Amino acid sequence: MLWVELPRKIDSLLLYQQALEHGITIGPGYMFSVSNRFPNFIRLNYSSEWTHEVEQAVITIGKIATSAMH
Repeated sequence: MLWVELPRKIDSLLLYQQALEHGITIGPGYMFSVSNRFPNFIRLNYSSEWTHEVEQAVITIGKIATSAMH
């Protein structure tokens, strides 16, 4: 598990929805607070063998997050 703080400009729920369009699931920070804290945090979970597909998914999340900055 990896808890990632993104720039404040990025809404993790929007990032979650955009990642889903690519078949990628992440945990938006909102899920981990009863008071809507952590809007710019995501949780990444992975417990299987590291593959090229997993690496590409992480790269895709980074690209989506980068585009959200503009």
